[in-house]
Amino acid sequence: MSDRPAPSAGEGVEVLNTVLTWVFFIEIVLKLIVYQWAFFQESWNIFDFVIVILSIIFSAVESAVNPTILRSIRCLRIAVMGRLCR
Repeated sequence: MSDRPAPSAGEGVEVLNTVLTWVFFIEIVLKLIVYQWAFFQESWNIFDFVIVILSIIFSAVESAVNPTILRSIRCLRIAVMGRLCR
């Protein structure tokens, strides 16, 4: 048994947020390598690109940004995940 306290749900969400941000970032990079500038001809790709870039920026400056804005970005990322699952 470990003496460390169990991680809270908030910490789990933050870890999941970071992992998903990197997964989507890698997806964007791979698509850019394959499709090059044609990547930006599809509106869903532009949407994904903007959401991933904003997620990375907001993760970097999370303490200085209004939490409501961060929640909005996370909601948009859920839309991206829903689109991928269809």
